[in-house]
Amino acid sequence: MSPGLRGRILAWVCPRAVVIALQRMRLGRAAIVAHQERRLAEPWAGREAASCVAEVEGLLEQSGWNAGALSVCISDHFVRYVMLPWRPGLRAYADWEAYANHQLDARYGTKRPCELRIAPAPAGANRFVAATDTELLRQLRDLAARRGLRVAGLEPNACRVANRFRRRLGRRAHLLGAGADRASGLS
Repeated sequence: MSPGLRGRILAWVCPRAVVIALQRMRLGRAAIVAHQERRLAEPWAGREAASCVAEVEGLLEQSGWNAGALSVCISDHFVRYVMLPWRPGLRAYADWEAYANHQLDARYGTKRPCELRIAPAPAGANRFVAATDTELLRQLRDLAARRGLRVAGLEPNACRVANRFRRRLGRRAHLLGAGADRASGLS
C-alpha cells in the first residue's frame, strides 16, 4: 500500500500537552479519523523538548496506528523568531543566515545550535526567520525513522499559521498568536 493511502499522523508538541491525530483520505478530502491527547504534568515552563518527544512516542505506541508519514507542529515555546530588516548588501542565502544568527543572538542573548528557516521576500521587504533547536528536530526525525514513517513536515506553529492565512493577511498585516505563557507576533 502506498504511503499516501495509509494516511498521515499529525502531531502537536507543546510544553503543556502533546496531541496526535490520524488523518486519512475520505471522499477525496483529508479527514481526522482519530486523535489522542496527553496533558503533561506541571511544572511546564521549563520543560525540555525531549520529554515532549518521548510523550509523542508513547502516544504512538499506545495508539497502534499505521500510517505512511508524520507531520509535526512545534510549539512557539521551542522556537525563536526574529524579523530581519532589509539590507541591500545581502545577496546570498549564507549572508542572510549570518545576519539572522547575529540578530537572534542580539535578541535572545544565548547561542544554541538551531536550524534556520528564512522566509523568501522581494527586494526591500523584511524577512521572517524561525530558529528551531537542532536537537529537537533530530529527535523528531529519529522518532519517525524508528516508527517507519516518512517525515512530511516539521513546522513551527507561527509559520504554520502564517502560511495558512497568507492570502487573507495581505502585504500590510499583523498576525498575533497567543499561547498560555507567551505571544508570537508577525508584522
